[in-house]
Amino acid sequence: MACLLCTLERQTDWYTETSQWVILQCATCGVPMAVWREHTEDIPNGAKQVMLAELARIADVEMGRGRWWLDSIRRMIPDHPHWHARGSWW
Repeated sequence: MACLLCTLERQTDWYTETSQWVILQCATCGVPMAVWREHTEDIPNGAKQVMLAELARIADVEMGRGRWWLDSIRRMIPDHPHWHARGSWW
């Protein structure tokens, strides 16, 4: 079965997109999420920090500063790097 994050399709709003990563609204839970485009665990730390800073910026705008937390647990797609900005209700 193909990885849903490797074959990422525009199903929701996309906030920021680069050649390495994308920040989008999660189709499952409706919160901002960051997806590393490559199916690998070898992510350059500098690029990861830039991506997560952009996720934080988007989450602050969409959810309110201090009203979210970074969730790095991969529940539905465990083998492709992605992070969610979860609200206090999660």
